[in-house]
Amino acid sequence: MRSFRETGGATVSLHHGNLQGARLFVVSVEGRGMWLPAHQLAARDIQRYIEAQLDLLSHPDYSLGIWYDGEADVTWLDVSETTPDEAEARRRAEERGEAAIYALQDGREIRL
Repeated sequence: MRSFRETGGATVSLHHGNLQGARLFVVSVEGRGMWLPAHQLAARDIQRYIEAQLDLLSHPDYSLGIWYDGEADVTWLDVSETTPDEAEARRRAEERGEAAIYALQDGREIRL
């Protein structure tokens, strides 16, 4: 929660902890996202979401993504797949119809 509050987003692995700054690229997993109004995210919301998504989050290559969308004024929870290969992340994102991937090392959105 601290990382989310400080930066407006976080990517957390149940195996590796906070991934901010890691040499990884993040791709959202289709159909796994959930949003909450504005900044109403509570620890119990995160716990329930993790429990509901444990089938993927229990694997080392999947993480919990939390981010605030200022345009829509909502906070998103999603399951993110991580890979060290930018080209592979782009390929997976394009297959899933995603508009972008995220580079954890430098906190940069990469539009497709």
